[in-house]
Amino acid sequence: MIGGKRHKNRPASLSAERICVRLIADTLPLIRNELEGELSMQHVTCHICACENEVPNERDSSCAMCDADLADSQSEVKLLEDTHAALYNTVDKFTAPGWEAFIYLTNKRLLVIPAKLKGSGLQGRLSAAVYNKMAGESDIISIPLANIKAVREGKFGLLMKALIIDTTDGGLLKIKVSKRNEWKDTIAKAAK
Repeated sequence: MIGGKRHKNRPASLSAERICVRLIADTLPLIRNELEGELSMQHVTCHICACENEVPNERDSSCAMCDADLADSQSEVKLLEDTHAALYNTVDKFTAPGWEAFIYLTNKRLLVIPAKLKGSGLQGRLSAAVYNKMAGESDIISIPLANIKAVREGKFGLLMKALIIDTTDGGLLKIKVSKRNEWKDTIAKAAK
């Protein structure tokens, strides 16, 4: 509209559309240059859980899945891992089911990452882990070795043998891992 009257050859909204298109065309190269220059993402594999992470720089980043420091792979070293048919639970009831998990023991902590994370229907473990961190409700269990009070044997149901890890704050973690005796001895030695 020009002067309150509609122009004969063009619709009234066309001028607004042209302004938006011009604005986008002018700012798009600036945004692209900024993203390419400042936020060039690197693919880094975590030395604990082998999760692929996209990080802006290796120095100031941690793994989205297990929260390990990606820049310093020497301070936390993986001692044992069980990523095949491992189960966990946080209650010591006879009928309590076990959930599949990836279990890692490092020189600093015992780490349990559930095979299926809550993530509001998100695809992939990494997306769910990032969502859980942002929402503040992570299913990932990380027990510092200093907080482990005792390691004892127990059971999942009637037939499956498990390890029960008691913590200093009164909690417990029940895990079923292959090579159970090796895990028991290694956790007990590392927790001292």
